[in-house]
This record gives sequence, structure tokens and C-alpha cells, in this order.
Amino acid sequence: MEPYEPLPALLWRLCALCMSAFFSLAAGVQINDPDAGMWIIAYLIPAGLAFLVSVNPSITENFMWKSLSEMHLLMCSAVAVLWGWSLYHNAKNSLFHEEEGRELLGLVLIVFWILLCRQSGKHLGAFRVSVAVCVTALPFLAWLYYYINKDLRASWPSHCKGTI
Repeated sequence: MEPYEPLPALLWRLCALCMSAFFSLAAGVQINDPDAGMWIIAYLIPAGLAFLVSVNPSITENFMWKSLSEMHLLMCSAVAVLWGWSLYHNAKNSLFHEEEGRELLGLVLIVFWILLCRQSGKHLGAFRVSVAVCVTALPFLAWLYYYINKDLRASWPSHCKGTI
């Protein structure tokens, strides 16, 4: 294994730590959701995987890390495809106004982040780090946008109103 360049490795670890924090926060705000248990687990697994990557990027080559990430990736992908199809055919509002749409976006983010982490212990190039920086900024900017845009939050179900 080749040694990482200092700046890309630092940025990668920082992105992984921020994503771990985001997924942990996402798990925390699920407490009011009717199906909270499922969503808390769905977010805590990538939070833990991202934290492990932030501590040791080469953990992605570990059998246990690979197995857990692959299993979670498959489950989240399957649910995302089913909900995407369902929303495409049944949504009455825009994706952001539907609770299932926001949940779908969370699943897509989980899938994308896990895919980005795969083999990052072997191949950590400038492109992967650049994408990681953008992907890391995206959920925090979206949360800020939801917080600022009161009209967007007006149609949310009551269990979602106090989450931000």
C-alpha cells in the first residue's frame, strides 16, 4: 500500500468524521418518527462505518467492514429503488415535500457514501477526495436550507416539525 499524501488523507479523514457526525445527527432526529427503530439503525450503521474510516482509512479492506458495508449497501439500495419507483408513480408533491422523498434522499446519501468509501484504503486520489468534500457539504447545506425555508417545512407531518 502506498502512503497517502498528507493533505488528501487529512481531508478524507475529516470528511469521514463529518459524515459520521451527520449520520449520527440524522439517527438522533428520527426519535419522533413512527418507524424510528428502522431509521436509527439505518443511519447509525453508516455513522459507525464512517467513523472507523476517519480513524483508519485502510479499515475498508477489513473483512468485517466490507461485509457490513456491503450488506447495508444492498438493503439501502433495494429500499431506495422501491421507494423511488413508488414515489415516481404516486407522489403528489415534489420530492422534498414528501416524507418518503426525504427518506429516499437519506438512503441515496448512505449508498453514495458507502460506495465512496469502498477501497478508499487502497485508492485515495484527488478525485475521490474532491467528491467526498462535495458530498460532505451537501447534507449540511440541505439541513441549513430546510431550516431557513419555513414554507418547505410547513407541509411536514407533526413528528418532523421539531427535528431541526
